[in-house]
Amino acid sequence: CASVNVAGDVVLTWTPTTDPNGTFMEYRVFSADLLAGPYVQVGTVADIAETTFLHAGADANAAVRYYHVVSVSTGPPPDLSLPSDTVATLHLEVFQSVPPGSAALAWSAPAMGAGADDRFSVWMEYPIGTWTMIEEVSTSTFSYQHPISICEDTITFRVGLSDDAGCISFSGSSGDEFADVTLPSPPDIF
Repeated sequence: CASVNVAGDVVLTWTPTTDPNGTFMEYRVFSADLLAGPYVQVGTVADIAETTFLHAGADANAAVRYYHVVSVSTGPPPDLSLPSDTVATLHLEVFQSVPPGSAALAWSAPAMGAGADDRFSVWMEYPIGTWTMIEEVSTSTFSYQHPISICEDTITFRVGLSDDAGCISFSGSSGDEFADVTLPSPPDIF
């Protein structure tokens, strides 16, 4: 699971490895800008029970980031496990619809981990500090239009994808100033 926080940092979460021989040394976390790599090591986690890693400075609000994790043992070679599944951050862009009246959301989800749900959840922050899930769409859908019914204010969105371990990968948040452009109803004359 790879979730983007407000600063664009990425929190990775994985299931722990097994260590029947007691030779676990560390997890190594690798990241790349492209699915094909090159992958560079961005950190280590020395505790086998620790299953999260914060990649500070990932800048995942600006672009997709790809990750995999390997475990390292002190046992005889080979001392590196095969890489985990590659996961990618969700990257969301939000803009005004044409014609105005809706928030247009578009996202990428280039590498979903094993056990990923078959639906994206779309979340809206309004008012500020209050997140509400407003829609679920199929994982074959990478866009959504949300009609604006708020007079005028800043509205922020994010997209999430759950997995069977209960982890939710969230995109970074993205928003804009939106206004309801619906014309008022004409008056009835009696």
